[in-house]
Amino acid sequence: MSLLVLNPLKKKHRIKVYDGFNRANNAASLGNADTGQLWSALSGIWGITGNTAYVSTSSGGRDVSVIDSGSCNGIAKIVLPIVASFTNPRLILRASDVQNYLMVSTASSNTAYSLFRVVANVATQIGTYTTTPVNGDEVKTILNGTSIQVFINGLLRISVTESFNQTATKFGIGTAANDPTSRFDNFYMGV
Repeated sequence: MSLLVLNPLKKKHRIKVYDGFNRANNAASLGNADTGQLWSALSGIWGITGNTAYVSTSSGGRDVSVIDSGSCNGIAKIVLPIVASFTNPRLILRASDVQNYLMVSTASSNTAYSLFRVVANVATQIGTYTTTPVNGDEVKTILNGTSIQVFINGLLRISVTESFNQTATKFGIGTAANDPTSRFDNFYMGV
């Protein structure tokens, strides 16, 4: 496996996946991203409402929907909820299945962003940044081999070395159990 050298200051990247979720409301499916890839709900039923992605029916556990980007290294980003209540919206990274992935999540107390490793459905925090999340925050990650960097609104806030699921190519969105309020917009994965 070769490593991709990324310049975080570089403004343009090759888009692998992009979805602005600007399509008709649909409570049963996210459908296809703007770049053509089909979203796959690993848990929960995901849909579109008001040009944003959301969980229309929760699985009762962590709800996750992903797209296979074809790349394990690159930049993944999302604009997080555009509603008043935060209930653990997540950016899913390097997923192999519903029980094994990395994620950037808001804290349930809305006092931090944290990076977690989820192995066999057990989440372990591997990095955190204390702040008060606000509506419209952009969460961006740069993954390059074992290096993972998390940017909040363009500023580097978490940097870790992590080898778990290093070759997994599925990226996406997720929520905590029974989260009817989180909305997602402008999902991007590029290299």
